[in-house]
Amino acid sequence: MKKSSIIRTIAIIAGIYIIGQGICREFFSQRIKNLDDLQRILKEEAMNIGRIKESKDIYCFFGKSPWGTAASGKIRKGQYLLILDKDRSRTAVRHELYHIFRGHCDKAYEVGEWTTFDKIKNEITARLYADYGLRL
Repeated sequence: MKKSSIIRTIAIIAGIYIIGQGICREFFSQRIKNLDDLQRILKEEAMNIGRIKESKDIYCFFGKSPWGTAASGKIRKGQYLLILDKDRSRTAVRHELYHIFRGHCDKAYEVGEWTTFDKIKNEITARLYADYGLRL
């Protein structure tokens, strides 16, 4: 077997493992049942990720979003919106909070839209934080 084939096989297996772990974490993570539940989990998770010095007001909406089942965005300076539907979990809150606290929402607000590269990079890093707590 060639060295490149071995490396490719290992990369595929690692990718499947990482994605599988993420799916399992999402599936077995604490479910959000109502807005009070969302606000409580948001407060807990914001304290975990909140190494950021500036204060951020995060408004919660529990329902469908035009952008999918979970979304976050900047409203104005220091104010953010987090939207989750009833089918999501604590892992989704962690993912969206990562976007807010790492400045992804700020950049999208200022520029108007992420580039394709930024979308891919930001989604991967937010997913890694939500699943494994990695702050990249």
